[in-house]
Amino acid sequence: MIVNAKGTRDGLTKAQIAFLDYVAGKEPSDEFTRKINQEVYRARDKEEWRLEYMTLLQRDREKFEEGKIEGKIEGKLEELFSLVDDGLISAEVAADRAGLSAKEFSELRDKYHTNNG
Repeated sequence: MIVNAKGTRDGLTKAQIAFLDYVAGKEPSDEFTRKINQEVYRARDKEEWRLEYMTLLQRDREKFEEGKIEGKIEGKLEELFSLVDDGLISAEVAADRAGLSAKEFSELRDKYHTNNG
């Protein structure tokens, strides 16, 4: 669920506005948001939850880094595909620059490159 806590609040009840304020980082202002706040602190104090949270956070950071690396690789391959398309380098030279065999380069080009042919 996505909540835009800073969006338009026309037609909302005081309780809904209090909840959105809480989600946006303001202090609890009614009984419901105070109860939520208590549960948040209770959850934060649980060692098992903290360990799980930190594990997930670490995994997310690793996946983010992997994604950055994959994006750089894809960008470099796309650059090499274009150089081959433009006749500036041979597919063999491009494969060598990418650290791939000619067959691997060709398979990737066929699979991912949209301007080949």
